[in-house]
Amino acid sequence: MFIQLTILYPLKSSYKKLIKLLNNEKEDFVASNKCIEYSIYKDTYSNKIINIIKWKSKDIMKDSIDDKEHENRVKSILDLQKFPPEVYYLEEWNNDILQSLKIDDIWISILLLISG
Repeated sequence: MFIQLTILYPLKSSYKKLIKLLNNEKEDFVASNKCIEYSIYKDTYSNKIINIIKWKSKDIMKDSIDDKEHENRVKSILDLQKFPPEVYYLEEWNNDILQSLKIDDIWISILLLISG
């Protein structure tokens, strides 16, 4: 499994548009079986949006994001933000151990520690 975590910093005026674009992407990826799980979290204390995608593998992720439709969607998402997004990747090297952990919870805990 390969995990992509993205922190988005939307403009206040474009928050709903950004959520809509992410939900459209989620529908596409989940319907096409391109990812295992696609989560969108809205930060309670700020306008940040945290997007976590669990891919079956790094190669599947690369193939999925190389198409023109995805490229256009990413451009639209970037245009709706104050700052460039932060993107982190985690490749699970031992699925037996890591499957028992809730990766989303681990990432959220890390982010809470970083943001104070």
